[in-house]
Amino acid sequence: MFVHRTKDSRFGLQVLSLFRLNNQNLGIFVNRGWIPAEKKEEFEKSHDKSQQNDPTKITGILKKGEQLEMRSKQKDLLRQSGENHFIDLETMKNQSGLEEPISDLLYIEEFIQEDDQLVQLYPYPSSKRNYVKPYLTPQKHFEYASFWGMTTGVGLFAIKYVLKKWA
Repeated sequence: MFVHRTKDSRFGLQVLSLFRLNNQNLGIFVNRGWIPAEKKEEFEKSHDKSQQNDPTKITGILKKGEQLEMRSKQKDLLRQSGENHFIDLETMKNQSGLEEPISDLLYIEEFIQEDDQLVQLYPYPSSKRNYVKPYLTPQKHFEYASFWGMTTGVGLFAIKYVLKKWA
């Protein structure tokens, strides 16, 4: 499965593969990394079906699927187009056409520990150096709350001071 993404101002695709867990009838999507859009056909040809049965160890971060706030008509249009513009695991599960249970809540973001572990250029996986951390974290919320709380306090104090001077 491919999901449209930009990286360093270049248009490309995130590559998500379906992995089965230890010969069980369970599966999960794994974000293998990013490829430039012009390399899509070359990538599909080079990754044939025979590689899919080899046991693989995956190191990664467990993440929730992406949900965009949009009207249901817009979501339906995106789903009907057959292209994925965000990691909507429910839609991707339906597009895969497999009957087996697949997690539609979580996926794995493949993560390499060091950049020297790169064996091939594409797909370009996440690492400590290039992982995009979420902007809104509990620390960032605390910073915003502190700033706006102090700003409000100074503003109220200033209003009280001005009204006292005029009275």
